[in-house]
Amino acid sequence: MRAPAGIAAATLLLAALPARAADYAALQGHGGPVKAIALNGNGTALTASFDNSVGFWQDGAPTWLEGHRAAVNAAIWLGDGRAASGGDDFDVRLWDLATGESTALTGHKGKVIALAASPDGAWLASASWDGTVGLWPLNGGGQGRFLSGHDGAVNDVAFSADGTRLFSAAADGTIREWDVASGTELRTVTSHGFGVNTLELGPGDTWLAYGAVDGGTRVLDPATGAELQDFTLDRRPILAMAATPEGTALAVGDGEGYIMVLDTADWSVVRDFRAATRGPVWALDWTDAGDAIAAGGISDTAYVWPLDGLDQADAALGAGERSFLDDPDTMTNG
Repeated sequence: MRAPAGIAAATLLLAALPARAADYAALQGHGGPVKAIALNGNGTALTASFDNSVGFWQDGAPTWLEGHRAAVNAAIWLGDGRAASGGDDFDVRLWDLATGESTALTGHKGKVIALAASPDGAWLASASWDGTVGLWPLNGGGQGRFLSGHDGAVNDVAFSADGTRLFSAAADGTIREWDVASGTELRTVTSHGFGVNTLELGPGDTWLAYGAVDGGTRVLDPATGAELQDFTLDRRPILAMAATPEGTALAVGDGEGYIMVLDTADWSVVRDFRAATRGPVWALDWTDAGDAIAAGGISDTAYVWPLDGLDQADAALGAGERSFLDDPDTMTNG
């Protein structure tokens, strides 16, 4: 459940960004960890939480979008006052942000963990732990399709720049490429060996970055699968990636609470920031200007840190102890 209304009054400074290095923003009010965050460039944001809710943040306050029957793992903007979310209830939901009403897209047989919209807004892709990729028409073009081929849970999806192809990452350790029009699998881009949790495509499909269960953090040429860079450190697993809108920087979040920021021009490490005293970093996004990073993790609050102030920022994202199990001393033998 979310925090009480008095606590849910949020501190939201997104409308003021880009901000001075000393400024930051906190999105406070969820009653569970924040699994996803998406900024919209106009002071609004979406958050998805273990509390079964999607937060729609505007004018310094959240509107709670209720409809999922379990934890929400993904939330993205669709444009024209719409958003989409996916959750542990196996559903994808399309939201009318003006009314708060939603429509469920059903058919997955496992939790929906990630979503992506095609650049032209025609398609929505969903990654599910049922081992399939869902492909849903957004313009009233018929029923959704389910793309099968992965041998394990699908963890992430991303459309090519022209929207004709789709990339998917899965627990079987592969990244695969699909033809959107036909739904056929085109090829296996790479076989990492360990499960791949997250992927990100650079502008114009110039690069493809991915993060894996074993801590693998690599950048590939998406056309050939050739490795361009390897940023693997002794941190695992890699859980989140996000590129700036212009693709000039890539943020990488891991299970130990760190956010690494890479300059994609020369692939140098420009920041390596401990965002959480206790991991993980599940959610990442950037402001439109690319000067501040939004992140979510085991805390009920999501944060936005100006890039220039990361070295002086407090690691607040996962501070304190957190448990989702009852204390055994308080339980009866029954």
